Amino acid sequence: MFEISVANLMGFPLQIRKNMQHKFRNEWLQDIQCKDWIVRKETSPGEFVASCKFCMCVVSKNNKYSDLKNHIETKKHKKRQNICSPMRQKTLPVMKKSIEKTKVCEAYISLFIAEHTSIATVDHLGQMMKKAVNDSDTIKDIHLHRTKCSNIIKNTLSPHFQETLKNDIGTGKFSLLLDESTDISISKYLGIVIIYYSSALKKIITTFLKLAELSSCDANGIISALKNTLTEFNLNYKNILGLGTDNASVVTGVNEGVYQKLKREILGLVLIRCVCVCVSFNSTSYMKSCRRKYAKEFRLHNFSNFSQSPGRRGDYKTLYKLINDNHEPAKIVQACQTRWLSIHSAADRILNQWVELKTHFDINRHEYVAEMLFNMYSDEINLALFLFLCPFLNELQRVNKAFEAQNADPCKLFQDLTTLIGFFVSKVVLQRTYTDPLTVDVENYLDPNPYLGSGFELKIIELKEKKAITEQQEKELRERCIKCLIKLAHELRSRLPDNVQILQKPNLLACQNVLKLNETKANFLKNCFEVTAIL
Repeated sequence: MFEISVANLMGFPLQIRKNMQHKFRNEWLQDIQCKDWIVRKETSPGEFVASCKFCMCVVSKNNKYSDLKNHIETKKHKKRQNICSPMRQKTLPVMKKSIEKTKVCEAYISLFIAEHTSIATVDHLGQMMKKAVNDSDTIKDIHLHRTKCSNIIKNTLSPHFQETLKNDIGTGKFSLLLDESTDISISKYLGIVIIYYSSALKKIITTFLKLAELSSCDANGIISALKNTLTEFNLNYKNILGLGTDNASVVTGVNEGVYQKLKREILGLVLIRCVCVCVSFNSTSYMKSCRRKYAKEFRLHNFSNFSQSPGRRGDYKTLYKLINDNHEPAKIVQACQTRWLSIHSAADRILNQWVELKTHFDINRHEYVAEMLFNMYSDEINLALFLFLCPFLNELQRVNKAFEAQNADPCKLFQDLTTLIGFFVSKVVLQRTYTDPLTVDVENYLDPNPYLGSGFELKIIELKEKKAITEQQEKELRERCIKCLIKLAHELRSRLPDNVQILQKPNLLACQNVLKLNETKANFLKNCFEVTAIL
């Protein structure tokens, strides 16, 4: 279209002018009348026009605001606008987004569950927290049950801690503790614990590595599971310094055990057998060697007589309170084979409640088992035998607890072990006839009249005064006790690791020894730390 101005009519040359081309304005997107339907549409690179999302058409090619207003009044737009009106749409429920704090809280709860209790507990824990802390939005948004908790542990926490452990160990040296599962109802597993120096914490760490399934229970199966686990954690199996195991032949076998096969590839590998297992086996053997006739039934029937009858326990409790000024009796426990040195607790409880148990079985002598136990308690020689046993079992228990401790002083462990063996040897060997209890020949230095403990000796004197024991019975009892101590000393030394002297080496770094180094000890430390001199 052309426009004729006044200048043209006065004879000036005619000028032709086109309409101006407007640009799309972003302010229209916020306009009250247009913001619900207007959209910006690109027609060519860098050029945009106004389009209606209801009518699906371009409103104004020239981008005039008047065209936008005119489009609002058209029948087509009004009809399409009514169809798309939110008033006619069914409102959908809004899915609330998970809050970051809630995720962190759920992760902490899952970590607590994994470390301290069973996963089933989390079902009630989450509900309890919502009721107890109902003013926190973070707690209100928690939706954590067994399935989600298991997946958080498996897919979030486990990879995180595994990666942290990999980075912390790095390429350093480490030692391993190995043990097979004893449950035969399921697949056999190998528990692996790693001991390494943490570069992050600047100290030696002992932590669980993995529970690996065994394809076979022989040495090859254990080695295969071990190497696969180390490969999974990017660890070189040749960096193993030592193995800690029990006395199972599949691990400690001389020819085809796990240790011997690994040592062919790792020349400096050290094997440390579990001292706690050795001490436990020795205590069992100790009881077997010195018990009298029916001694096993003596312990078993004491436990079973009460464990299977609440009525008997109630009667005995009443009797014990009557004798001991209303004090509660200690529970009679069983000497269990699967629990280390539980035999000490069983024997000690019987000894401490000897009079009360004897009285209880005397009252119930109409029962066969009660009459048999009463006869055993009435035999004072049995009491003398228990007075002999318990102090030595107590020493075994003390050393066993020292080796079980998580924060034990390694410098004192060898000293405790040597003191234990020396304690048994000193009871039957002449004094000042040996220097090392680990190597002394006990039979060549036997004391003809050894002192077997104050409790035992006082009881023997009492029985002599009452004429309740003959000289022959005393002689047989003493010989049995001496043979028991000799056997215990031998078995302690034989069951200990062949390289038990390794436990003595850390003792050089103890506070009382570090300033008393001679040339031999100094050379040993220099070789260990690969230094040329010790200042």
